[in-house]
Amino acid sequence: MRIDKYMEVVGSGPKPGKEKEYNEWYHKHISDLFAFGGLKRVSRSKIYKPLGTPGPMYLTIYEFDAPEDLVAFYDHPLMADAKTHYEQEAPKCLDLYWAGFYEPVETLEK
Repeated sequence: MRIDKYMEVVGSGPKPGKEKEYNEWYHKHISDLFAFGGLKRVSRSKIYKPLGTPGPMYLTIYEFDAPEDLVAFYDHPLMADAKTHYEQEAPKCLDLYWAGFYEPVETLEK
């Protein structure tokens, strides 16, 4: 696992009865975002065993090599179209719980 990556981490899930539409939208969204420079990898995971208080069903991690890449990603001129698409289409099928930018601190391995 890379320890030097910068990430945007998003906790989200489908609206009730909209999981198929949610996954279709997310796949297109991620494919569109790969057109912008700086984004190296996107990983999506689905919770299979919640612990404690229920949280988002899906976790998405967008990986960048440097904080400047993340800033440039959002400053890209074409990002306005992606933002408009998100604002128009995502609310139909997606519930956003939280999102944030994370920087590396440490990785512990055995």
